[in-house]
Amino acid sequence: MKKSSYTLKIFNLAGVQIVDICLATRPHNGGLINLQELCHLLRQRRKSDRGVVSEDDCLRAISKLKVL
Repeated sequence: MKKSSYTLKIFNLAGVQIVDICLATRPHNGGLINLQELCHLLRQRRKSDRGVVSEDDCLRAISKLKVL
C-alpha cells in the first residue's frame, strides 16, 4: 500500500471517529467541541494506536469531511 493511500485511510478513520465523538457529546455541548478537548477524546479512543494525535491531525481529518 502506498504511503499516501495509508495516510488517507488514517485521516478518514480519524474523521469518522471525530464525528462519533461529536455525536456522543452532543447532549452536553450541542455537538460543538473545542479542538483541545476533541483531540484529548480522540487520543483516549485511539490509545492502542502508537502515534500521537495532534491538533493538526484533527484539523486535517476534519477538512477531509468537508466533502460530506
